[in-house]
Amino acid sequence: MVWKRLAVIVAASGMMMGLNVPSASAAAARSAFEGMPHTNKCLDYRSDPGFGVYVTDCNGGGYQTWYRDDALDYTALRQKATGLCLTVRSGLLAMKPCLADDQAAYWSVQLYAEGAMIVNKATGTCLARNTRDRVQLSFCTGGTSQRWAVRNIG
Repeated sequence: MVWKRLAVIVAASGMMMGLNVPSASAAAARSAFEGMPHTNKCLDYRSDPGFGVYVTDCNGGGYQTWYRDDALDYTALRQKATGLCLTVRSGLLAMKPCLADDQAAYWSVQLYAEGAMIVNKATGTCLARNTRDRVQLSFCTGGTSQRWAVRNIG
């Protein structure tokens, strides 16, 4: 009896971890996010010391390819190369395993004629580029550093 209950709990937990997290399937959009106005610098992440989340020359590689679900108001942004999701921890950007109940891992990609704004669900802050090609969170002002061109990748 105890084993049956434990099996049900484990199965339910496993199902919950995968909800609303875009997979690598055809249903998920694959995008690169280029800084505006067309800087040819794309959102990237490398775990090497000193890198983290930053922008660098757009190259179409796996570190610049992000899976997301356009059908949702808020979606996870899962990097192709690592399988990790862009999230917020203690007010800073981090890459962590994708968990369905992690509100800090959900983003709204708000499309405008002047470029998209990428807003975090938990903090209400926007992804912004700074002068050293690093990416940080900041209050959403709609300024140029917070604008991104969404490049859909086939």
